[in-house]
Amino acid sequence: MDSIKNIFKEQLSDKVIRRNLLLSLIYVVVIGLIYIISKVSGLIFSVNLVFIHITLPGLIYGIIFLASLWTIYALSIILDTKKKIIPRAIISVTIALVLIFTAFAGLLIAFAAGTFYEFTSDDGKNIAVISEREFLFSTTLHMYKRENLFFLRKIEEDFFTTSDQGYIMGGDACETEWDGAVFKIKIYERFGPYTYKYNLNDY
Repeated sequence: MDSIKNIFKEQLSDKVIRRNLLLSLIYVVVIGLIYIISKVSGLIFSVNLVFIHITLPGLIYGIIFLASLWTIYALSIILDTKKKIIPRAIISVTIALVLIFTAFAGLLIAFAAGTFYEFTSDDGKNIAVISEREFLFSTTLHMYKRENLFFLRKIEEDFFTTSDQGYIMGGDACETEWDGAVFKIKIYERFGPYTYKYNLNDY
């Protein structure tokens, strides 16, 4: 046990390890603050980087990923100090389970994340955001208004759900248009079309 403690002390004395540990802690604190702001304000964190939307679940997965890396790092240090076969086997199995859990959590978050589409009004004053979540052949749309670069306000949840069409926003299954601050979307579906209208000034 003393040898393990000494090895950890040596590792923590390394500048690179201490810097990475500090950066990890800063990341956790920042995500915690974003979570608190979201809960207090009722807004939803979402940053549009054109090629990807960064959302809070994705950032939380970052914490899971970091925790897994540090856990594997700590276990690998212990693994190097153990000479007996059984403790080494237990540690190896634990590392494998951590990797499996991390991958599984990433898949769950990826399935739940959905795809975001943003539409800017003609005068540039309003931005409507639609998230499309597709599972098998079931598609659900959620409507938001972008408040700023970092947060969305939910307008309506599950404003359109279908179980037999698949993707809607990515193809020719819908049309969108603006009338001032009024955002309109028409969805062409087998029993449609369905038209939805939202005045973003009301939210």
